[in-house]
Amino acid sequence: VCFGGDVYWQDSCGVRGALKRDCPYGCGSGKCLPKPLPKPGGIDFCSSSSKCSAGQGNCKGSSDCKAGLVCVPDVGSKYGFGANVDVCEVPSCKDSDNGKNYSVSGGVTTNNLIFSDFCLADNRRVKEYFCKTGFVDEVIYNCPFGCSNGKCGAKQVCTQKASYSCINGDVYWYDSCGEMGALKESCGSLGCNANSCKKPPVCTKYNAVACYDNDVYWYNSCGGRETKKLECGSFGCSNGNCNPPPSCSEGWYCKDGSTQERKDKSCQIINSQYCPNGCDSASGQCKPNPSCAPHWECSGQELRYVDASCNVSTKSVCNLGGETCDASAGRCVPSQSCEPMWFCVNEREAKRTGPDCRIDRVKVCGENYGCVNGDCQPKEPECISNDYYACSNNDVYSYNSCGEREDKAEECGALGCSDGACNIEDACTSRSSTACYSGDVYWYDSCGGREAKKDECGSNECAQGACQSAPACTPKSSVTCYLGASWWVDSCGNLGSMVKNCSGNCENGECKPSPANTLNIGWRCKDSSKMAYYVNGTWISELPCVLGCSNNSCNYPFKYTPPQTKKKAVLPVLVPLAEIIISRAAVYLSGFLLMVGSTILVNESGAFHSYEWPEYGYDWESDFDYHYNKHIKLIQDYYGGNVFQQGYKDICKDQINDNSVFTNRFRQNDGRFVSYNISSGLVVVGTPNGKIVTCFINDSEQYLKSKLQSKDWKPIPSFKILII
Repeated sequence: VCFGGDVYWQDSCGVRGALKRDCPYGCGSGKCLPKPLPKPGGIDFCSSSSKCSAGQGNCKGSSDCKAGLVCVPDVGSKYGFGANVDVCEVPSCKDSDNGKNYSVSGGVTTNNLIFSDFCLADNRRVKEYFCKTGFVDEVIYNCPFGCSNGKCGAKQVCTQKASYSCINGDVYWYDSCGEMGALKESCGSLGCNANSCKKPPVCTKYNAVACYDNDVYWYNSCGGRETKKLECGSFGCSNGNCNPPPSCSEGWYCKDGSTQERKDKSCQIINSQYCPNGCDSASGQCKPNPSCAPHWECSGQELRYVDASCNVSTKSVCNLGGETCDASAGRCVPSQSCEPMWFCVNEREAKRTGPDCRIDRVKVCGENYGCVNGDCQPKEPECISNDYYACSNNDVYSYNSCGEREDKAEECGALGCSDGACNIEDACTSRSSTACYSGDVYWYDSCGGREAKKDECGSNECAQGACQSAPACTPKSSVTCYLGASWWVDSCGNLGSMVKNCSGNCENGECKPSPANTLNIGWRCKDSSKMAYYVNGTWISELPCVLGCSNNSCNYPFKYTPPQTKKKAVLPVLVPLAEIIISRAAVYLSGFLLMVGSTILVNESGAFHSYEWPEYGYDWESDFDYHYNKHIKLIQDYYGGNVFQQGYKDICKDQINDNSVFTNRFRQNDGRFVSYNISSGLVVVGTPNGKIVTCFINDSEQYLKSKLQSKDWKPIPSFKILII
């Protein structure tokens, strides 16, 4: 029984006993009442953090309802709320066409919402709604025969040769569905009209006459030319008739606007005369010389005089600041007071305006003077041609006395020009001395030109024209960390053998004890090849480290550039590592290239091939003189001086061996190597066996783009070698 809002036991005699159940929401009919439904405006309305059960509201969307329920709009009156309250309900779904029935236009009804099947905009697909586990689902279906009124159309049955029509001048069959079929009738050149071939016309002979080739010809009724009717001779033909012989009235005629001609009755020209004042078309004769009443006239600030022959001459220019041109007075009259000012009338004459704005003074400049800003100034001296000779663009040119360059006097070729004359080639003694260049010993001739390499010093230094002895290296001088392990390093800095594998936890050449996993959480080296995130005794989110893991971080491949000797020492280790790195990228990049030191790794069709970029010397594969004579002009222009054959060889050799930030390297489709200087535009091509093919300066901006777009050149990226 209910007592005090809770449920109590009661015996058969009606005596209340012990408490059976505590009812937080009250008691009714011996049972605990359920939690009351929220009312609009109450604090228990649904939200994403307090989701409603079935029959509860007000929800803003199905995300406010518990799993399996949907938010139904405007059904609050069913639950004692206002009619516009949205309530969470168990979804109900009814499909009028019983599922995925694409040939029937139906719909789905769920919780007062209706979803009807409809055709998409292309009328080739239908969006079909259906019920799935109590909820509305949808699918887009391609209709083989089109879509209309929310359903797929049925396949049409077409009757062959139901009609025919004109297409491109011939008659074709059409089926009952409107599809064009086979050719019914070929109409040839006559063409087609009203779904039938045109009939050939019937032509009447000698139906009309017309002019052709300056004679009269017969034509049939179809427009076809037949035989000649009349020959008109030199008089020609017009409107189907021969022209009559010409006739003229004897007299003068204007040939054009400036010539008069006299013709006889047969239109032959008897006399012809030029008309300086033009020809009068009415009389056919030259116009007489003009006559005028002499007078003054003004044109702006110019005072002009017109004589009896209508000739106009400027007599004066009125001062713009203080005079006005007066034609009636025939002079410039003052318009206001003026500041006295000199001005140039022509190249040698100057005038001054006085206080009354009228010209009060005139001066004429001497023979070697000219008028400039109202004052006589000395004229610039006349330039004397071929006054002296000087060098320009490595050739001899003549110059006038004003210092202006004139014609080329002598072409100096590869020897160049000095002090206004072509240089004379000196006789230089080959291999006269030695000197250090680029770390090696080279021969030099008696003129100071560098020749072939004499000695290669390798890792030793070059000083005073000779290789120096290499210092002795003490093995196992120190230790360092490399790829998560401890390694020996000799006193020269060369990497030796491994001391101990630190499992990725190496610092200052020593293995560090692994940190206790329970002290903190975060990224750590799980082993020497990968990192992982550690939390509460569990490794998650593993990250592979291609170059190893140390100090709780993946090793980076770009640290610094070591000396050439250290590069050679670690190259056998790094080349396999580079193959691991770029093999992953090679899946996406066909023909991928990478350069490690002087080794070029190429991925071709999934397989690795390695090539060595050689140390180039002075050997050329083809005719050196041909390339020198062809390309030296642009190179001399760039360097601004004479470049002899040895200098040309030095420039080309230095560029193809250069690996600075100003040089891009490429591999041609024929396997040759290309070195391109992005600053000067110098291009050097060499063979894989160390011979130079050609060397020139590219002065075209599109040259490099065309090589890359045609894939004739493939760029070679490079990275520095890892040394920790």
